[in-house]
Amino acid sequence: MRDLSASRPRRLRLRFRHSRGQSLVELALLAPFLLILLLGTLQVAYLGYGAVTVDTAAREAGRVAGINLSALSSIAASGNSYTCATNPASDSNPICKAVANNAGLLSGHDFALVRIDLNVTVAHRDDPVPGDVQRLACGGTSLSGTVSGIPSGVATISDTLNGTSATSSDSSGNYTDCLNPSPSNGQTQTITISATAGTGGQCTGSTSAVLTKSGGNWDTDKSTYPIALTCPTPTPTPTPTPTPTPTPTPSSSSSSSTSSSSLPSVGPGPSAASCTTQNPAAGSFVTVTVQYQAGIFVPFLGNLLADSGTSYKTLTATVTVRVNPCTA
Repeated sequence: MRDLSASRPRRLRLRFRHSRGQSLVELALLAPFLLILLLGTLQVAYLGYGAVTVDTAAREAGRVAGINLSALSSIAASGNSYTCATNPASDSNPICKAVANNAGLLSGHDFALVRIDLNVTVAHRDDPVPGDVQRLACGGTSLSGTVSGIPSGVATISDTLNGTSATSSDSSGNYTDCLNPSPSNGQTQTITISATAGTGGQCTGSTSAVLTKSGGNWDTDKSTYPIALTCPTPTPTPTPTPTPTPTPTPSSSSSSSTSSSSLPSVGPGPSAASCTTQNPAAGSFVTVTVQYQAGIFVPFLGNLLADSGTSYKTLTATVTVRVNPCTA
């Protein structure tokens, strides 16, 4: 009778060799995809680190620019713009050095651009809420108009239906008054829309609107309701006439003691007004722009991440700050 127990180890060895060869083939097929995944992860992490670093360097440079009038004055003497050295660490300007000191692992590398612009004009953005959003938030009828004669800031709007502080105007005086209370059937009511502005609300004005219920809401003539503010004329305060003070005649003893104990006079220190006469003036704006070209080391990602026709991605950060008065 044939003994099968002797051939069993041989079959197990053949099966193990076959399984090991199959694993090597599968690894060889998957290795390129695993390598691509690893390199792609490293590339994205490198770009992310570079973007955060450039933003941090620009913010710190902007902070230094806002408080260092002496550095800005040297730039203003030759124009309203200054470009730092390619390696900001080698530049003597403290704003440029702030970029290098906060560049993290990029410190000591060449930057594509580090520029400081003075007397930057900052545009005021006034983004009004869209009309459909206003109607949705209002839940009823809204009246709109423009308040004129605002001395500064915005105007506070109120009406005899809602009570006080229904809404406020924007910086241009445009307002939208929401009439939330639901009217009774067939009710007609005349309301007064009032506006106040200025210090203590001394500037006032009002207008009237006739409202009638229609479909559960107040129905108006759909026109705008302008409000003209009137500000009281300030009464000038009379300047009192100073009374001359007689000058006492010093005696010989008092004059000697005064001369020996008197201290030398000290000139007046710097005033807030002198700070605004510097160039750039306190209260103006300065912009710091930082650009770094991060290389793309994964070839197949070049078409997706690199700038057109290059092998790098330009990372840019721009920070605009206000120049603080009376700083070193």
